[in-house]
Amino acid sequence: MSPAGATSPERPDGIQNITDLCSTRPDYEFNMDSLPTPGETTTMRELLFCTGKIGEDLLKGKHVGASKPSISVLSGTDPAHTVEVVRPKHSPGLFLTQEMLDSKVVMTRRLYGMLDTWAESTPPDPINENRITTAILNPLFLIWLTIWTDASRDPATKRRKWDTRPLDPSNGGGDIDVLITRAMKGTGSYVEVAAIEAKTPLSCGHDDIVDFGKGKARNLKNDALSRQCIRHLIRCSKSAMEKHAPWPRQPTFGALTVYPGHFFPIAYQEDTNRFVAFPDASDVETAWPDTRDKLENHMKASSLVAAWAFMLVVTTDDDVKEHWDKVCPKQVDQAVQWRTTAGEHLASRNRVIATLTGGWAAVSALFHQTIFWLTVSLIPLERFQALQLRNGDEIVIEPETNRWRLPSSLTLPLPDRFHESYTAQTYVLSWPQIVVKVYDDVGQYAHELAFYEKWSSVLGSAIPALYAKGRRTDDNKPFLIISNKGEPITELTEADRAIVQESVLGVIHKEGWHHHDLAARNVLRKPSGGLCLIDFGMASECERQGCDDIWE
Repeated sequence: MSPAGATSPERPDGIQNITDLCSTRPDYEFNMDSLPTPGETTTMRELLFCTGKIGEDLLKGKHVGASKPSISVLSGTDPAHTVEVVRPKHSPGLFLTQEMLDSKVVMTRRLYGMLDTWAESTPPDPINENRITTAILNPLFLIWLTIWTDASRDPATKRRKWDTRPLDPSNGGGDIDVLITRAMKGTGSYVEVAAIEAKTPLSCGHDDIVDFGKGKARNLKNDALSRQCIRHLIRCSKSAMEKHAPWPRQPTFGALTVYPGHFFPIAYQEDTNRFVAFPDASDVETAWPDTRDKLENHMKASSLVAAWAFMLVVTTDDDVKEHWDKVCPKQVDQAVQWRTTAGEHLASRNRVIATLTGGWAAVSALFHQTIFWLTVSLIPLERFQALQLRNGDEIVIEPETNRWRLPSSLTLPLPDRFHESYTAQTYVLSWPQIVVKVYDDVGQYAHELAFYEKWSSVLGSAIPALYAKGRRTDDNKPFLIISNKGEPITELTEADRAIVQESVLGVIHKEGWHHHDLAARNVLRKPSGGLCLIDFGMASECERQGCDDIWE
């Protein structure tokens, strides 16, 4: 096996989780009677549906308000800051893990009241930046902060430890859409710790938002959006210093968001005068304002707010971290990793040393990449005894009869995409061009393995090639390694369906086999232009009368 080919497009971690989750309840409707009463338990999954649906109900079908002046005009007279801007090409994961979605939380009286008040609030009509901020974002951030912190606190505590509020110029020094504050014990005062800037393409222009994400502006003088975000974070940083906040000094976090759509995590470090803007964590592709009319988009937006808020409180509040470390350690690990990565980008670097270190790192990386490329090109992965994933997992490959193997392991590069669903964790790599799929559901593993073993030689390149199977070391969960045949597509034409019907479905149907999960997400377009059907975890011989494969 020596796969090669074009790099697959990147997709933000965890986003596919929400797509899968929405597909389980396509007709979901929210009402307060469906929620547990205070004192009872509910799941994070249910709260995600609830918050997403309230957001959709408040915005769906509402008129779009008049356009405000461009942010470039509004900020054109502001002096350019001397802050050094860092724009990483990649960002650590920011999503709710399956472990977290499955976890349970007590419905406190405070949380129940917030959800009830939000659900009964007046919809913003017409829609504009200020009304979305007031009606959606402030309640949404506050609800998730409450969920994370109430779970780790005595329910009898009356005072909120974290709070949110908008800040207009009349309140001193800026127009912050969501200002997040944290209470100081024994003082009765709050410290401003994080800031969210909300935009719509009507309030600042679509090009400004796209340019922010791509970092097209060469300097801050031409980057009004970054200047505005930096001002907000500087304000929060000074608030902690001026009020003598008792917690350790650390970066100030924030985000630029277009609800429900773009979500750019940001951070600022006063000591080094550095500002980091991470890539868009959302994959909502529909143009605003049409994004407001689909529940999936609102749930994705809510999940990003939830994961970001979790990162904020877990990395700054030891009490909260201690609680969630026992409940959802993977979510805590993700938060800590995100905080650590932001800190690395914000750290001060001597320019001469940085240049020399960067040059050596580039040469070293090129050398190791060359060695890895030669190794993978000459030795099939299934000939190694084990493979190491970058998250520390070791997967042991099941040996084939009478075939030689190397008594060593190979460390794989970082995946281009990661997808965690109810049934499996999937790592998609562009080099080597493979997919590693670790199964939580043994039944789906058995279905997929059986399908490949029966049909691989018959269907050829119309489905992925099966390279290896085995078990993960720490929990003995089964895995498959298959080929990464192409790029995901979002929409299938009738001609595309006809190709899949002829190349795969028509063949397996003759022997009574069915895929049982036909959707555009399970079809890849190969570099040659052909199609490849994937994901056979539900495929099987089907004796059910009238069973047929129907496309979603």
